[in-house]
Amino acid sequence: MESKNAFTLVELLVVIAIVITLAGIIWAVLGPGREYARQMICISHLHQIGLAVSLYRQDYDGIDPSKGVPFGDAQLGLPATTSEFGEFLKSYIKDKRLLFCPDAPTDPTAGSNYGWPGFFDEMDPDIPPYAQLRNVVAQRGNNFVIVSDVNHNVNWNMGNEPSWDLKRVIFLRLNGQVVSKLVPVSDRLSNDW
Repeated sequence: MESKNAFTLVELLVVIAIVITLAGIIWAVLGPGREYARQMICISHLHQIGLAVSLYRQDYDGIDPSKGVPFGDAQLGLPATTSEFGEFLKSYIKDKRLLFCPDAPTDPTAGSNYGWPGFFDEMDPDIPPYAQLRNVVAQRGNNFVIVSDVNHNVNWNMGNEPSWDLKRVIFLRLNGQVVSKLVPVSDRLSNDW
């Protein structure tokens, strides 16, 4: 008499198909959660950078910006040159991991993969006058952006974002506020941020 304890090929294929389907469902559910966790890490990094900027400004007697007054970065107590920016990074940010977004490709030679649009930009001839720091400070007061991150856009095809023409930007304002916002892809650095 033969034993009937063995599985048939069809039964094995059905079990494998069920396991693959369940793995796909779990992946689809956990994928957005992992991206949300990376965004929270990035927000924490920017918040800690904001605290370091606040300490730097206190040490360098920074003036609080006000609307209508075009203060430069040195008057605001922000690093005004590349060497001052390097000193800020070395002295006020002890953990260099804070300077890297978890969603961005890591370049070991980069000092940071965040954008720093608020520091020493007046020396850059490519920045139009309306976007230069002095003019943005006059328009926005202490709401102007000093650090931005545009690296959280890897999951557009999973339907996490409402539209293909939007990108998620996480940014730090001089007043210490960290904001995560969807903006048009074409928007390089809007005053609406």
